[in-house]
Formats: sequence, structure tokens, C-alpha cells
Amino acid sequence: MSTHGNRKTPENVSVETPGGYKLASTFLGRDFVTPEEVMRARRGVVYTDEQLAHFVETIPTEDVLRWCQENNFVLMPLPPLPLSLLEVRGLNLSLFFSKIGGWYADHAEKFSTVTKTGSGWLLVGKQQLPKPVTNMWDEVRPTWAYVPSAVEMCWMLTTFYEVYGIRLYGSTYVRTSSVATHGKVRLGGFQPQGIGIHFTNESFDMPFAWARTP
Repeated sequence: MSTHGNRKTPENVSVETPGGYKLASTFLGRDFVTPEEVMRARRGVVYTDEQLAHFVETIPTEDVLRWCQENNFVLMPLPPLPLSLLEVRGLNLSLFFSKIGGWYADHAEKFSTVTKTGSGWLLVGKQQLPKPVTNMWDEVRPTWAYVPSAVEMCWMLTTFYEVYGIRLYGSTYVRTSSVATHGKVRLGGFQPQGIGIHFTNESFDMPFAWARTP
């Protein structure tokens, strides 16, 4: 599956990191993934020149970068075109426990077939939301914080793995903001067999994934 624009091809992707990313790299190190790294690592994912320029122009502020460093967050670009969870899975089937089909491939599951990624930068925690905060999330949540969707989490997990060969949430499952026909969507357990995606009812005690706006 190709997700590229009309101007760039994988063969002529620049290997240079723009100077505007220096501050992000200083604060976050490998937890900052550039669009150029995504293009080199993910087959068929290519950003246009305009998109690359926009990423440089919209890099988060120093205060946000410092916050991401202190809270163990990943900063990476969302895909160049909106992708559903099934389309993210299609980029590399081997990274998902269900390689084809599965309960969430049913057309009734809108969270995986209709809901798509946005654009711009994605900032997601590498660890679950601390449990005391989870229990009071509605009361203590800052306006810029949110629970990411299943497709955002799958894009982050698979992209981080493709770039670095590291599986985040390897032994942990977290709840997302996505809702299936039979309950809330949780995912994780990113072992060599692939990411597990399940649903759970409201009463099940499950920590949240968390994210923030740039």
C-alpha cells in the first residue's frame, strides 16, 4: 500500500535532518522521530516537500519538548495521508497479532475501518498514564492532554519499531479512546507475534494510554 504524494519517491529521500530539528533532538534523542526517518523505515510512506517544510515550521516549543522529555513521550509525524487502523496494519502485517481478518476487520467496527489519523505531529507517552491519575482523569486532565485513539497508538508503536527495532508496550495493555461495538478498545502486548487488539467493558480496570497536543 502506498501512502505517498506525487513528488517524492523512496529512492530520492534525503538523509539529512533539517537544522530546525536540532532542539527536539537535544531534548528527546531517539524519542524524536523525524519524517525523514519514517520515510527511510516505512515502505510506501513518503511526505511531500510541502509537508516536510510544514513539519519544520510547526515543531513544538521548547517548553513542550522539555515536558515530553520529563514525561517519557515520543514525538513523531503522523502519516502523510489519513490512514485507518486496517491501513496502518497493511503497511506491515507482521507487526500485528491478527495478520489478516480478525474481529476488528468487520465493517461494523468503525474505529478500525472509518476512523483515520490526522496530520502533523503526534506526541504519545511511552508508558501508561499513572494509575492515580487514571482514576481521576476527568477531574485532573489538562486541556492539552487526551487519550489517543487505537489508530494513533498503532501508528506510533509500529513506526517506532520500524525506525528503531524497539517494541514499546511489550508486556502492557492500555485502553484507548476508541470504542468498538462491544466495548472500549485496548491494545498492547507488542511481542514478536505482534500487537494485540481487544475490547473490554466499562467495568474492567485498565490503565489509559495518553497523549498531548503539540
